[in-house]
Amino acid sequence: MAEKEALGVRHINIKELDYFTEMIESGSITKAAANVYISPQGLSNSLKKMEAELGVELLHRSNSGVVPNEYGKIVAEKSKMILKLYEEMQYEIERLKQKEHRVIKLVSAYGALKRMTPDYILEYSHKESDTNLDYMEFPDCYVDAMVMEEKADVGLAIGPIMDPGLEAVFLYEEEVQLLVRKDDPLSKFERVSFKDIENRKFIIESSMFKIHDLFLENCKRHGFQPNIIFQTSGYSLCHKLCKQGRGISLTLEKNCKDMLDDELVCIPFDEEFKWRIYVITKKEKTIEAYVNGFLEYTKSWNIV
Repeated sequence: MAEKEALGVRHINIKELDYFTEMIESGSITKAAANVYISPQGLSNSLKKMEAELGVELLHRSNSGVVPNEYGKIVAEKSKMILKLYEEMQYEIERLKQKEHRVIKLVSAYGALKRMTPDYILEYSHKESDTNLDYMEFPDCYVDAMVMEEKADVGLAIGPIMDPGLEAVFLYEEEVQLLVRKDDPLSKFERVSFKDIENRKFIIESSMFKIHDLFLENCKRHGFQPNIIFQTSGYSLCHKLCKQGRGISLTLEKNCKDMLDDELVCIPFDEEFKWRIYVITKKEKTIEAYVNGFLEYTKSWNIV
C-alpha cells in the first residue's frame, strides 16, 4: 500500500484510463474529446491530473497531434490490460445478475418482432412469469454482432446468417416485391424480372439491412449494377419517396398490405427473392435451461 501511495496511482480511475487510451488511439486530444463526449479542456485536465499523480509527462505534443512518450507507452499498455479486466468483471457480474433474475436478452431485427406478433412476447411472459424478457430492436447487422459478442442471448435475425460462430434456425420467409407508382409502366406487369429494372432509379434500405445486399447480389447475377439514388434506414421512407415519384423501391409482401394506397403497386419478382427470419444463438456458448426453454418456444411459434 505504501508503495502504491508513493507512486500516486490510487487516485487514477477507470474513466481516466479510458480517456487516455482514446487519446493515444485518436492521436489528437480534440478528436478523442469528441469520441468520449467531453470538452477538449476537460480531457486535457484529466491528462494533467494523471501526469501530476504519476509525476511524469505522458505525451509528446505537436501541431500534428499527440503521441505517447516512453512513460506514456507504459501507461497505455497497462491501461488496455486494466480496461479489459474491468470489462470482463462487468460482463461476469452482469451475467450472474441475469442468471439470478432469470433475464433473457433478446435482440430483434426491425420488422421481425412485428411478424412474430405481440402475442409472441405476451404469451411467453404469461407462461413463464418468473422469467424476465428484455428485448430491443436494431438494424439487421447489429443483431448478428450483438449475439456473437454475447451482448444478447438470443436474436431474431434476417438471413443470410454468414458468421460461422452463430447457430441459426429458420423461422419464417416472406416475398420481396417491387414497389412502383400506379402510373409506372411496370405497374401493368404481373411479375417483373431483374432485367426489367436494370435502368431504373432505386430508393432502398441501407447496407445495415440484409435486403440491401440480397438485392445487389441478384442484380450482379443478372449482369448489372443498380442505380441506387437514395438509401434509408426505414422502409416507410422508401414508400413515401416512391409515392412522390423519386424512384422505385423494394418492399415486403406484408408491408404492401399495411401501407399500400391508391397510388402504389407491389409486383412480385419472377424468381425467388425472399426475406427470411432466423432465431440465432452463439455456438459453443453455455445456454441456461430457461434460455433454452425460450429458444424452444420461439422455434415452435407459428407465424401466420
